Amino acid sequence: MVTRLSSLLALPGRLLLGAILLLPITGCEIFLEPAGGLGESCVMHQFCRDDLVCIGDICSELTFEFSEDFEGHSSMATLTDWEGAIGGNNGFAIDETTFSGDRVLAANEIGWSDQNLDYTGGVSSLWHDYEFRAEIAREDRGSQPGTAALQILKNGSAMGHYSVMGMESEYRIYRSFESGDWSILAKVSGWRLTSGVWYEAKFRNVVEPDQTLLDAVVWERGTPEPQYGCTSTPTDAFVCISAVDDTAERLTAGSIAFQANQGDQFKYFDDARVLMNP
Repeated sequence: MVTRLSSLLALPGRLLLGAILLLPITGCEIFLEPAGGLGESCVMHQFCRDDLVCIGDICSELTFEFSEDFEGHSSMATLTDWEGAIGGNNGFAIDETTFSGDRVLAANEIGWSDQNLDYTGGVSSLWHDYEFRAEIAREDRGSQPGTAALQILKNGSAMGHYSVMGMESEYRIYRSFESGDWSILAKVSGWRLTSGVWYEAKFRNVVEPDQTLLDAVVWERGTPEPQYGCTSTPTDAFVCISAVDDTAERLTAGSIAFQANQGDQFKYFDDARVLMNP
């Protein structure tokens, strides 16, 4: 005997209960409605099959290519699809640096507060298994150095993400929690960004069934690009760092963000790109 669940669900409540109770246990098979395929509807609680996701009530592939070079924006522009933790551009502005020559994104408020700017466009909250690339720089304006950081797998709030960033005497990957707590997952001592120098940065996540793998590389612009998993020393023009999060609270999907971390200096970002892992 084969009974389709959709046929049973069309019955009134008491008849539905009776029909289910009268179904013979032996040989009874109940089939859910088939999941939607590529381009098919995913409304009325119908799921999508394989690795498809429901976007605008249509089963779609989660593929994306994203880039932003910040050209064509005026210095007073509010960037579309970018939002700070307190709304608007959160202290970030389009600027033209004296040592770059083109328009870049700058966090030019000097002080001891972190500034974040999140990308909120499209279905970025569902992104996973991707690489976030950008150019970063810092320019000292005082005695307290800070840094320019990249964030991935961000879940749309000020907290809850992975960051790769440099501090006074080390470079680190750390995990931030919704509660405001944070933990260092990996660190490399003795390496930092040099003021007035542009760097390339890439930060990758690989989401496995029981762990999230994180890899980052930062290197001086114009020098050969190192591969993930490389080793570095404090005197190199690059730094390599990797981490694993196998905790129950690990992050598995989310967008990207820029972070300007404290200090008496300006921080700059340019040529943001997101690519799915091959």
